[in-house]
Amino acid sequence: MQPTPAGYPMVQAGKEDVEDLGLLKLDVLGVRMQSAMAHAVTEIRRTTGRQLDLDNPDHVDLNDRLAFELIQRSDTIGLFQLESPGQQDLVGRLQPRHMQDVIADISLFRPGPVQGGMPARCSSPPGTARRRHTRTRTWSRSCPTRTAW
Repeated sequence: MQPTPAGYPMVQAGKEDVEDLGLLKLDVLGVRMQSAMAHAVTEIRRTTGRQLDLDNPDHVDLNDRLAFELIQRSDTIGLFQLESPGQQDLVGRLQPRHMQDVIADISLFRPGPVQGGMPARCSSPPGTARRRHTRTRTWSRSCPTRTAW
């Protein structure tokens, strides 16, 4: 245990140790993308005079055809949660056309599903990607996701 600059007690420990002690584990993450988005909004206002509110659905087109073309080509560097090589591969195979498709893709690529091999199982026959492209609606033990595709 050591004091913080403000004098509060602080301890650093592995997550398993903290949970075994019955303490609350918090992951405090710094997300650079939030700063990048704030900077983009400021630059849009500075260069165009347009005040963009990313929390206002009227200001953000969730069906932007050109944006989905970029995603389908796996041209996702700089797109939050879609820029890793694994995500680029997955979106290239799933070919998302709607925001719900992107949400499904991101859900498949969380730590738990990745550790269980879910993206690999769901992106090869008889997985999600095949159903996505053939419009076959099935439920499979190897890929236990219900799809709205």
